[in-house]
Amino acid sequence: MNASDIFPVNETSPTRDRDFFIIGGLYIFITLSGIIGNTIVILAVVFSKALRTACNVFIVNLAVADLLTCLVLPLYVLAFWTDYRPYLDKVCFAALSVSYTTIGCSIYTLASISVIRYFLIVSPSKNYYTAVTKPGVFVVWISLVWIIPIFVTLFPPVVFDIGELAFDAKPHACQPHTRHPRTDLYNSLIVYAYYPVPLVILLLAYSGILVQVMRHRRPMSNQITTPSTSSPQRLFSIFFSVDSNPSNLGHRRPSRSRLAMQLKITRNMFIIFLAFIVCLTPHAVCHILHCKRAKFYAKAFVLFNSMVNPLLYGISHPQFRKAFADALRST
Repeated sequence: MNASDIFPVNETSPTRDRDFFIIGGLYIFITLSGIIGNTIVILAVVFSKALRTACNVFIVNLAVADLLTCLVLPLYVLAFWTDYRPYLDKVCFAALSVSYTTIGCSIYTLASISVIRYFLIVSPSKNYYTAVTKPGVFVVWISLVWIIPIFVTLFPPVVFDIGELAFDAKPHACQPHTRHPRTDLYNSLIVYAYYPVPLVILLLAYSGILVQVMRHRRPMSNQITTPSTSSPQRLFSIFFSVDSNPSNLGHRRPSRSRLAMQLKITRNMFIIFLAFIVCLTPHAVCHILHCKRAKFYAKAFVLFNSMVNPLLYGISHPQFRKAFADALRST
């Protein structure tokens, strides 16, 4: 497959091509929304001492990775909307290197958060949760979340001559260059490293949480409502915060409000998993089916994940919302 299969070369200027204007407009929208959302999450941690915990490192790491992704998207738009200049080769190498790395980091951070939540909610004791939240373990874990995408992104083209990150003239875009004989292999490495593995981790972790929710559903339905610690807000924070006490989940007095919150937990869990599927599956399918024009739109869906993540993991969290509101009032 060559570049002309993705975007047919015609007599019109690439800067006037309708698809490039649409995709470029989507990138600008993702850039602005993602910068605002991810900055809010980071500022919430900066201004709130209560949020400066070891476990929230993953939330901040996710926001930083997504913020960096959004910051380099204008470089893609530059390639879409301008005529070729020699500097575009370096611009595209930088844009592709950063975005592929940060997207991979974001995806593996999502998988890491699901594992932490699994230990928090499902583990019958504090042992597993305490073990995975030790500072030394966190340093290694966060390092691997960055090292793996860096290795997958840069080592194949730079060290092993698999693919080439550059400006591709025929589709007039930043992408692995189609003239390289092993570009298809490089694209496959990216897709399979960033989709099936994190997908399996997310599926197993959230399935385990769902089983735990359903297991507690029957006892809760037979109990009388007891307020205070069993409030919907409290259970919401249990699921959305990786810093709650893991022993509390199974030992608080059941209530009907907790039963109702189980449905909310299940819904939120489904939304988190669905966002991953919706954003990443089109690109994986397009790669397998060798899509033509749709492939560039599918890549835009991947980038939407960087805009959606702060909504799911930060802004929707009551503590993050409160922290940011306090920060605004103090400025």
